[in-house]
Amino acid sequence: MFSLTDSPDDVTQRYAAMGIRFLVSNAICRVSIVQDGGNLRAFVNLAQTPLIDFQRTAAVAFSSFSLAQENRAMLVREGGLAQILACLLFPDLQVQRDCAFALANVCDSVELQDAVVREGAIPVLVQIGMSDDARVQREAARAFSCLSLTDGLRKPLVDAGSLETMFALSRSMDLACQRFASLSLANLSAGDIRARLVTEGMTGPLVFLARFPDADV
Repeated sequence: MFSLTDSPDDVTQRYAAMGIRFLVSNAICRVSIVQDGGNLRAFVNLAQTPLIDFQRTAAVAFSSFSLAQENRAMLVREGGLAQILACLLFPDLQVQRDCAFALANVCDSVELQDAVVREGAIPVLVQIGMSDDARVQREAARAFSCLSLTDGLRKPLVDAGSLETMFALSRSMDLACQRFASLSLANLSAGDIRARLVTEGMTGPLVFLARFPDADV
């Protein structure tokens, strides 16, 4: 099926991509596919083509693979994380949603967070956090809440301009997004940059959030 994605016939390409997409949605098939690093590389190659069906197939594969803790390191090692970040800037909303989910899952693995930052994830999160789509917002906020837990990443997050994005996410109409964004701000304030956070305007949003009816927020 991977070889058929190279077919000169566009209909064959499209159906091969659809078939692979359906396969990776199954947990048992997903394990078999990801055990072969070459297959993961093939998804990276699919994502780099201009065909939207291929991009969506790759994005849903990244999303599915990232569900398993043991797959996340392979995603980073085989170039999947770099491609996820690139795909997050694609104009297709379905691709953005799947890749935002995948990125948040990778950020949830503390041992991979340094690699996430090295690949340039923070500026991408700052950008996609301003999306109009609630699902993309939610995953960006979840990624921020994971990264902000790590003391060594709090200053880089603020340096990259993430505060304004977190403030915006905390005002999202999506409750889960509000909770993750509020948690991110709480995590940042637990570090040694509190004075800077106040200087950069955190007090106002915190007072605003403290009036929310939701107990978690």
